[in-house]
Amino acid sequence: MNIDEYQTLACRTMGDASLTTLALGIAGESGEVADLVKKHVGHSHELDREKLKEELGDVLWYVATMARALGCELRDLFPSYSFESTTNCARKRALERAATGISASAGRVLILLNDSDGFSIGYEESQALERFLAQLVLSINDACKTIGVEIEDVAAANIDKLRRRYPDGFSSERSRNREE
Repeated sequence: MNIDEYQTLACRTMGDASLTTLALGIAGESGEVADLVKKHVGHSHELDREKLKEELGDVLWYVATMARALGCELRDLFPSYSFESTTNCARKRALERAATGISASAGRVLILLNDSDGFSIGYEESQALERFLAQLVLSINDACKTIGVEIEDVAAANIDKLRRRYPDGFSSERSRNREE
């Protein structure tokens, strides 16, 4: 799956979410990423790579849908460099930096939308949101590289989960009554 296909499929389950709702989603899911990384780096838990992959996919979903809501293509937000870390200590630090980057960017999105009315934003705010989304993509990509997965695999796993949850597209009723 390429990133354009991912964004199209992700937006199929977007519903009528406002920018503020999407920003809150980014913040919530980035908190899930931060918690997993904190437990691994700070509390010496084994890293649950599959759970981290799932949570990164959830952050990516919110980034993809917010980008579309802003009229932006997700592919335009992707970094153009290769990331690699070699030692265990370097990998832990890289994962920690990626998680804090995700959380910090999520906070910036929330602050910007809180300072506006959250529904109608001007050109400058839209440009700032695109920069913050690009920072989120960069941090998600860094986290993926650190744990040895490709962001496209994270995207594909996220779409598989969404297809199971919402086979006919998003519905509030299915969201309220879902089992997983």
